Amino acid sequence: MSYVVSMVLPYYVNNLDRFPLEDLPLAGDAIELWPYDTAYSLPFLVAGIYALMCAPFVAGAVAMWAGFRLWVDRRTMTQLSRAIMLLAAAVSIGTWGWLFTPLASTLLSWLLD
Repeated sequence: MSYVVSMVLPYYVNNLDRFPLEDLPLAGDAIELWPYDTAYSLPFLVAGIYALMCAPFVAGAVAMWAGFRLWVDRRTMTQLSRAIMLLAAAVSIGTWGWLFTPLASTLLSWLLD
């Protein structure tokens, strides 16, 4: 979620998707665009720092935790609990998968510039 709030949302709100990914650094500095040029920039900056430093580790830990709970409680788990664990694992694996896309690497380098 921190990736969406700190990188993907500003990318689409500022209409940067009209540029090719190779030209994104030329489109503008991240600090000069919304939301980083408003009084509400601090929560977005904190989410961006979290996304860079902690989110990949948290996503990996959640995926391992969900897999462990699915295995240990496989006989006593309700359908709702199983669905929640599978959803948590899917979001975590999706986060890791997104990190290896060209858009993610371009947005990370754009935000860090």
